[in-house]
Amino acid sequence: MGAIFLSGERGYFRGGQRGYIENWAPEPKQQLIAGRAKAVLEEYAAQRPLTCRQILYRLIAKHGYSKSDQDAIYDVLSDARRARFMPFDWIRDDGIQGGGYWPESADELIASGRRQAERFALDLQTFQPYRIQVWVESAGMIPQLERVCRPYSIPVFSCGGFVSLTAVRTVVDAVAEYGRTHVLHLGDSDLSGYSIFQSFAEDVDEFLAQECRRGEFTAERVALTLDQMEAWDITGERITTEDERSKAWLAAGITHKAELEVLAPDDIARLLTRAIKRHVDADILAEARAQQAADRSSLVARADRAAE
Repeated sequence: MGAIFLSGERGYFRGGQRGYIENWAPEPKQQLIAGRAKAVLEEYAAQRPLTCRQILYRLIAKHGYSKSDQDAIYDVLSDARRARFMPFDWIRDDGIQGGGYWPESADELIASGRRQAERFALDLQTFQPYRIQVWVESAGMIPQLERVCRPYSIPVFSCGGFVSLTAVRTVVDAVAEYGRTHVLHLGDSDLSGYSIFQSFAEDVDEFLAQECRRGEFTAERVALTLDQMEAWDITGERITTEDERSKAWLAAGITHKAELEVLAPDDIARLLTRAIKRHVDADILAEARAQQAADRSSLVARADRAAE
């Protein structure tokens, strides 16, 4: 059955491949990129899905590609998925949010309840000294960071490459509800990334002061930092812009910038895990997890009785 386009909508979709590619025959350079990209995705299976930009930076680090190869690499990643060379769910493009679930029958609802009981999770941040949130510039990285944060019931958000007022209010409201709130931020080590982080923290502070909130707010940049660039010998790209912020960085001897994705996915996971553990009381967490396990077993037993 073909798609039906209304009001000339077809005109908005031009060029490029549609659907699956049968009998894919990439050129030798494309075939090499596809094989290397698949090897990267297999190496970092624990962090999948990866974003296209993360794959790009792994190929740069491992095989000497450059950012000028980005379009060619992205095209290959697209065609390779369409050709079934690699699964779609190994890679996550930015911008996909939302969804929904509706059971097909009463039996499906009961079965769904059993699955939910097996996955039942308490708010493990209850009674912790800090309420933690994680913010990342790239929305495409949310699933892999959620994998790190889920065992601690820590939410992961993204506001993209700009200061979102909605993001600011999310933190302000968390402080109002929970008290001590600590934000862990991951973003690019460049003028924009640092400016976003600073503006975000200052805006939250100002709202809290004007609204006379009694809670405590702190923020920490987990990655990518200038110190990390130096410690890991990350060269990055030379700063070439000539605005006031660039001049200030250059005057301070900071001549290069880098994107978060220059770090390997497992390194990002380790940095975030360490940052979380610095602010989590391990004894309180252990008690909460024990209670969660007991509640989960009880719910599963009740779901089994309901299904009989």
